[in-house]
Amino acid sequence: MFIVTQTKNKTVTWPVTVEVAADGGKIAKHTFTGTFKVLSDDERKELFPEVDAPKLDAGDIDEDAPATATAIDWKEESVDTILKVMTGWAQVVDATKTPIEFNRDNLLSLARSAHGVGILRGINTAINEVRVGARAKN
Repeated sequence: MFIVTQTKNKTVTWPVTVEVAADGGKIAKHTFTGTFKVLSDDERKELFPEVDAPKLDAGDIDEDAPATATAIDWKEESVDTILKVMTGWAQVVDATKTPIEFNRDNLLSLARSAHGVGILRGINTAINEVRVGARAKN
């Protein structure tokens, strides 16, 4: 039986898998638990109005305008987007096994680390899995 309930202000814990390159052409997988908001379409639209914003076409781009996005800027924007949905984590520790507090500064620091892209990819994959209620098959 599927019981329909209101999901306003509901969160779920969900595994986040971070894949990083390892010696010998292998991939090392590390997992931690993230806490994510479960959003209705209306809540998602309110948090992400830019999704419905009109897209520019090639004729709208000013080629003489200075480039504003850098590799670091996109990571900062990605972290800010993640923070709209992610509210916490567990099993994220430093080299001495001391838990790292979940906050913007620490997430941004991890995003800018050597494995930052893998961390952001893992979190975004988990967000999408929470949204659709399923894991993608590899």
